[in-house]
Amino acid sequence: MFYKVLHLLSTKTLNGAEKVTLDICTSLDKTIYEPIVVCAGDELKEFFEKESIQSFKINISNLNMREILKLRNLIKNENINLIHAHDVRASIAAKIASANLKIPVISHIHGEYDWLKSKSILRFIDRLFREKYDLSLACSKNVKEFYCKCNSKCHKEKVIALSNSFNFGEINKANIISKKKFEFKNNIPINKYVFGYIGRLIDLKGIDLLIESFNLFQQKHDNSILIIVGDGDQKYNLVNLVTKYNLSTKIYFIGYTRDIYNWLNIFDAFILSSKREGLPLTIFEAMAMKKIAISTSVGGIPELIKNKYNGILIEDRNPQLLMNAMEYVYENKNEAKAIVENAYNHLRLNYSITDYINTLQNIYKGLLESHKK
Repeated sequence: MFYKVLHLLSTKTLNGAEKVTLDICTSLDKTIYEPIVVCAGDELKEFFEKESIQSFKINISNLNMREILKLRNLIKNENINLIHAHDVRASIAAKIASANLKIPVISHIHGEYDWLKSKSILRFIDRLFREKYDLSLACSKNVKEFYCKCNSKCHKEKVIALSNSFNFGEINKANIISKKKFEFKNNIPINKYVFGYIGRLIDLKGIDLLIESFNLFQQKHDNSILIIVGDGDQKYNLVNLVTKYNLSTKIYFIGYTRDIYNWLNIFDAFILSSKREGLPLTIFEAMAMKKIAISTSVGGIPELIKNKYNGILIEDRNPQLLMNAMEYVYENKNEAKAIVENAYNHLRLNYSITDYINTLQNIYKGLLESHKK
């Protein structure tokens, strides 16, 4: 049998969940599954199309019924057999659009959503729909536990933890140039110890903590800089914080870019100071590029990192503790090299895209067969 699988995104730009979607779509067995993507913007649509994945633009981010009707028509016209919806809004839209069509719907939970602990309308709607999905996938065991704790009414047996994976083939596609050449091209000072962050500049990522910790660090170690790659609604506040600490010549805001690997290549250490997370691909990317990862102990990250074995974990979001971790990797370069090698090997052995896809295809197969009965 041959099946069409619709991957539904409510987003316009390429971030973690979108990269997971891309890895799935490019790695599925094309003799059995044809992936089709629906997303909210032309930029993301074109990104998938460059990878030869049929894509459509339908913006269901606000759960607008006109857009959901467009989605329903597409589902029927394309003879979709299964819907894999990424994050909550996409999942809700998928279930509404596929009503009475007897199509299985998977809801993919990509993080520890902050609104799950609030009394928001989204939390209320999510609870109404959660049991209607054929299956929920959580991107790590901790994310599953967090979700089930926040939604005590959900049936745990219908929530499966499937940890994110890494596709090493992505590095092979990247055009990585020499560190010195890339630094010169982007006006980055050479011969500095480089701390770096890559991701969205939003409150949940806690980048203010990173800036505060770097401020403490550079007071003792002047030969260092911090590079922040990404964009978001917190950029104005973060720039003001940098100005407050008089760090404008030490901290570089790069903005949004898809050229992740060349930036990682010039980092000495990658830092994630998030308040909440799923299992972020940026840490996988740093490990794959043999850059030491320092992170707060949130989401699925403690499942990935064992402190001082294959990364550095910060148990509490505290500027001094993060500064101590930065100082440790800076002053103990031999230990850092060993940690980097352990991380690379651990990633290859335990987070294989091949194993991930085999598991996911078995999930697809089970749902499709059960809907035939």
